[in-house]
Amino acid sequence: MVNPPIPPGLSNQPYYVRSHKDWAVEQEIYRHDQALYSIGELSIFILLWGLDDFNHGYTSRCSRCYGYDLDGRSAEIYNQANKAKCPRCYGTTFEGGIRARIIRPALFTSVDPDDKQKSKGVTHPVAAMVESTSDFRFRSGDFVFRNDGSRWQLASPTRVSLRTGFEHPGQVTSSIGYTQGPAKLEDATSVAYLIPPSPEELLTTLAPTGNYPPVTTDLINAPLIPNGVTD
Repeated sequence: MVNPPIPPGLSNQPYYVRSHKDWAVEQEIYRHDQALYSIGELSIFILLWGLDDFNHGYTSRCSRCYGYDLDGRSAEIYNQANKAKCPRCYGTTFEGGIRARIIRPALFTSVDPDDKQKSKGVTHPVAAMVESTSDFRFRSGDFVFRNDGSRWQLASPTRVSLRTGFEHPGQVTSSIGYTQGPAKLEDATSVAYLIPPSPEELLTTLAPTGNYPPVTTDLINAPLIPNGVTD
């Protein structure tokens, strides 16, 4: 068998090293997002402030539960807020609480309610996997609201990378499906039900109509893909 000719400049290497194919990644992202907009259900993703956002100067500490008055001294000492259901920051300890509120199509795995006996009584744990478009990143503690009125808390997402060349697959250069992760159904007493929109507005906003997606304005207070995302 005759070996293929060696490209110029690589005479000391036996094989040709492939370069990264940006077009391949772009095509896969396009097909992935197109499928979601075709068969996904419209959902509201609530992205909350985190410590990285605070370090980048996008937000400040909550003036209600993380202040320096008598009610906020525990926050100063223990480095955490003393009100998990603060109506101003929703337990994030950061002013306003919300980094972004966006409407995106999503796919949820089918789940059935179940009862589980614990030391504190009977609970109804419901968990699912959720996937959405590639133009944003959710983090642990964020929420997604569905058009049936249910509210789910998201956990650490996973990603799928397309390897097209001899290099490390990073989120920016190779990721084709990152916004995918587990979601847990929140109880009606959760802080998630303090976050706008109200249950009535949620049903109206996500109600099926002839226009898809609905005409609405996303609330974006910081980049949908956090700063420093390179790997």
